[in-house]
Amino acid sequence: MTQYSIMTTRETAKIDFFDELESDNFDPSEWPAGQDLLDMLQSHHIETSHGPEYWQVCARWALLNKYKLLKGNHVLEEISARKPVQIVLNGDTVRHLFFTEPEMHAIQERWKECLQALENHTVDTLHNDFYEFLTTGTSNGRHLQWSTMICPPACQFQLHAHPNLELIYCAKGALHEVRLDGEPLTGTFVKIQSDDKDASKLKGPNLSTLDRPWHFATLSQGHWLVNEVGSIHKSFTASKGDGCVLMVLWGGSHANVLPNEAPEFVNVNDTVEQMDARLSRCDCSEWETLAEIFLPDSERRGTKNIDI
Repeated sequence: MTQYSIMTTRETAKIDFFDELESDNFDPSEWPAGQDLLDMLQSHHIETSHGPEYWQVCARWALLNKYKLLKGNHVLEEISARKPVQIVLNGDTVRHLFFTEPEMHAIQERWKECLQALENHTVDTLHNDFYEFLTTGTSNGRHLQWSTMICPPACQFQLHAHPNLELIYCAKGALHEVRLDGEPLTGTFVKIQSDDKDASKLKGPNLSTLDRPWHFATLSQGHWLVNEVGSIHKSFTASKGDGCVLMVLWGGSHANVLPNEAPEFVNVNDTVEQMDARLSRCDCSEWETLAEIFLPDSERRGTKNIDI
């Protein structure tokens, strides 16, 4: 495990990098190793009453759900919108997804069906992040690795695109975001000149003339999130609160949007500041229910901005 810190726009996020997935020896039938996920959580003193198989099932469920592969089975369709439940564990209140044994079995069987479909060449893998990952253990040609991130209060990541598939579990606290609506703009990213030691930095797309809505959302404890290749958002923790602890499968970096190429029609930085102020006026139990859409000038058509 390698530990270092990265600087975000306003704070430092501490990141522990665990072993990189070995694409040459990647076995999707064993992925992910539930014990590895459990070890990562326990390294940050995250309490859990679940064993390794549970964590394997959760990660698989998140990906299957994102890529709409839970359809066609009534058991799986019923859990596509599953929300975490609140439990008390060693005196602390925590939230976890809950699956029954039949539901866990159904998820594992659907995973096997996807692998069988790949082996039989009965799926179209073109432009599909999920099947590329199952086939190669990589995403968009990039190697992936598990990491944990500790984000303090008032932490803001730069506006960025995801150059690879990204799987996130919120183990503690809450991570908020302002996200671009619609299909990804591009899956192609180029390296940029950098003065620091990181020669692998990638450039995000030019959004200056982009005329699309954005929306606000919250990833709370116990929830999983999948960011597809090319998806764009600015994520942050509230000034009021405890920040968050995340478990992340990613390529180790984002493709940041250059400041002079940020969208002109929706000021994302101002929107984040406005939502942070609104979060400070709400009880944290209400954060998950907040949902706002921010329209570009061309779509407002005389309507007033939402008062936040």
